Amino acid sequence: MQASAPVTRILFNRDIPYQPTAAERTAMQAALPGMELVETHGQPPEKIDLREVEILMTDLHVPLDLGACPKLKWIQLVSAGANQVTKTAIA
Repeated sequence: MQASAPVTRILFNRDIPYQPTAAERTAMQAALPGMELVETHGQPPEKIDLREVEILMTDLHVPLDLGACPKLKWIQLVSAGANQVTKTAIA
C-alpha cells in the first residue's frame, strides 16, 4: 500500500489584500508538490480552521491562541516590519 504524499497547508490570512494569480499558484505547486493553498478572503475569523495550517501568511493578524494551530511551523509577514505582532502570542 502506497502512502499518500504529505500535504503542506499554506493559509493566506484574510488581512492580505493580494490573491495569487493562476500562474503563481502553478509555480507554487511545482515548487512544493502537495501544497494546499487556503485562502480566507471574506470569511469571518471564527470560520477559519487553523488545525491543519503549517504556514501562515499574514500582515497584521496572528492567532490569539496558538493552540488553535498545532501544526503551525512558519509565520510569514508580508510587511517589512514586525512591530504589528510584537504584543501577540508569537512574540
